[in-house]
Amino acid sequence: MSSFTNQPDSNRKNRPIHSGHILIVEDDKLLASQFARVLTRSGYTCSLAEDVFQAMHLIEKKPIDLHIVDLRMPVPSPSGLEYIQKLRQKRNDTAVIIITALEDDSTIHQALSLDLYGYLIKPVSDKQLSVCVDNAMCRIAVEKELQRQINSMQAFMEIETQLALLSTIIDTIPNPVYYKNREGRFINANKAFLEFKGLERRQVIGKTAFDFLPQDRAQQHDEIDQRLLKNPGLEIYELTVARTDGSPRNIIFHKASFIDTAGEIGGLVSIMIDITELTRTANELIKSQSIFKSIVQRSIEAILIVSHAGNILFANDGAELLFGRPADMLVGNECGYPLTSGKPVEIEIVLSKNKRGVGEMRSELTKWGNQLAYLVSIRDITDRVAAEEKLKQTISELKKANQIILNQQKSVIEEERLKVLLQLAGATANELSQPLMVLMGYVSLLKANIDDRKKTTSYLQELNLVGERITEIVNRMRTIRHDLPIDGFENNSLMVIDRDISILIVDDSEVDYQQIKSMLSESKRISLHHCKTIQSAIEQISNSQIDLILLDYLLPDGTGLNLNGSNGNR
Repeated sequence: MSSFTNQPDSNRKNRPIHSGHILIVEDDKLLASQFARVLTRSGYTCSLAEDVFQAMHLIEKKPIDLHIVDLRMPVPSPSGLEYIQKLRQKRNDTAVIIITALEDDSTIHQALSLDLYGYLIKPVSDKQLSVCVDNAMCRIAVEKELQRQINSMQAFMEIETQLALLSTIIDTIPNPVYYKNREGRFINANKAFLEFKGLERRQVIGKTAFDFLPQDRAQQHDEIDQRLLKNPGLEIYELTVARTDGSPRNIIFHKASFIDTAGEIGGLVSIMIDITELTRTANELIKSQSIFKSIVQRSIEAILIVSHAGNILFANDGAELLFGRPADMLVGNECGYPLTSGKPVEIEIVLSKNKRGVGEMRSELTKWGNQLAYLVSIRDITDRVAAEEKLKQTISELKKANQIILNQQKSVIEEERLKVLLQLAGATANELSQPLMVLMGYVSLLKANIDDRKKTTSYLQELNLVGERITEIVNRMRTIRHDLPIDGFENNSLMVIDRDISILIVDDSEVDYQQIKSMLSESKRISLHHCKTIQSAIEQISNSQIDLILLDYLLPDGTGLNLNGSNGNR
């Protein structure tokens, strides 16, 4: 196995200089060396292999442009035909020239079917070898160039496809997009930009910003463009731009320079983002937030924003009034109350000057900035709780007074019953006196006429009748029920003794109203009226006879003092 490299040759003045690496697979060393010398003089580099084994070893190390193969190889080497087949299995376009003596037709036919680059029959002259190899190398060069052009064409087609896809994607983008060259002339623009400007593509391509915009506005764009052309990067800025219909739009421009195939700045690409509606929405949101903040600040209830950790993030004027401390002293401190979303709960609150009271607290989970927090409202219900306790105490005292009166009623009833019984006893004594006198008379007659049987019998009969009369009177006395009520007396409550009572409850809490209602449910002749606002309470007082008003201090449209002042002498 040896190599021959091209060396200068004084006899090659008018010959073309060739290049390429040729592998000669020939077991005849003299013939292989002769081929190598001829081809080396022509400018080729040659490597020699005595059999297929050496050839397979060589092609693993060096790239080979052309294989010159003898079909007959010494045993145990595979034949040249088998070598060619192995080459074609690895790479189908391997260039091969075969050299052989006269062989049978089947072998020649099989070799020719492998798309050979040349076929030489021994003995081979130097000229035959040079011409055959030059033709093969020319074919290889042509095929390489053809493949290069095919690859270039495929790459060009792929680029065209990508450009078409890119153009479709850009046209699909809802935001206006355009790009310019270094001179500031429009190269292209998408449909959104054309619709925004009300122009056709042919009216845009090749034009500059000065063709569409006022001088001062075009100058603004041009200054930014020049900065990006000198210093590649990204510029973001906002301008007011008029649409085709003349309506002003707030536009954010995202503008960047791009690099061409030569590695130079080729121009600029710009994307326009219409933020008009976003700006309007943001302004409205700021306005609504300002209104909301004003409402919250002026609320008479204490309103706090409390973090999940329990720290106060915000406190309104109502909180300052309730706790007797400025908001900046409240913010940052711990809230101190357990917070859960749901129904209102009563809490103990520390008012100004360490005075303690009762508050009604409501808390709901909300979003404060970029974090979850609790929106807490606290209402001072100290006066209301005190009024409720006073009401409970009053009701308890009324019940006690009612019981005392009932007991007094019972005593009166018993006294009246005793009087009646005494009257009945007097009447009964009167009624008994006559039969008793008759009884005594007949007893005297019976003693005087004891011997007269007939008279005695008559007197005994009369005595029997008188005894029956006395027995009847006694039995009637026994049937009188001293435990039954006397007609005209009823066991009623205190409120029924005089007249019906009408009570007005002014409280915006349905829960409190129901609680009071249940307390007074035993009194049958107490009628309740419920109002939640001062205005509705005034109307109720004007239209109804009200004996008693149970009044909450803090109401949706004012305080209990307002109602008291409006009620006047009533």
